[in-house]
Amino acid sequence: MSTAGIIYTLLIALSSVGLIRAVVAAGRAQAPAGGGHDDEGAFVRGTAEAAFLSGGPARLTDAVIAGLHEDGRLVVAGPGVVGIPRPTARNAVERAVLDAHAAAPGGALHWLRTAVMRSRPLQETGDALAARGRSCGRARAGPAAAGPRRSSSEASAGSGSP
Repeated sequence: MSTAGIIYTLLIALSSVGLIRAVVAAGRAQAPAGGGHDDEGAFVRGTAEAAFLSGGPARLTDAVIAGLHEDGRLVVAGPGVVGIPRPTARNAVERAVLDAHAAAPGGALHWLRTAVMRSRPLQETGDALAARGRSCGRARAGPAAAGPRRSSSEASAGSGSP
């Protein structure tokens, strides 16, 4: 082998070793300090929270409906109509889907999604994320938290002045 070939091989080997060491160090820096089982500092605690963070209640609702469809517990009966042949829930959000389906007129997907997005388990998922500082909660600072604005004509009409 020529001198240039040996130098090239050494450079590739040294850069590979450096890259491997950097990847290992980065992996150690991201690992939680309690042996990997400490949920207290975890960013998300499951697929439901990940779906909520990526798209809010609508994304979580769609993820749960898709999961129910994947294991055959929810079927598409027609355009915009769903049926539930096996009403078994594995968690509170799936239970909310089953309850909403029972109350939805004719199994309409639109009403099902709307009811599930407003359900308590979905709201609790968002509240838990907000409590851990992972998303914005309902109590936001700023003008949006104060409620709807009144126009100047409404303000003058309600104040009693002419």
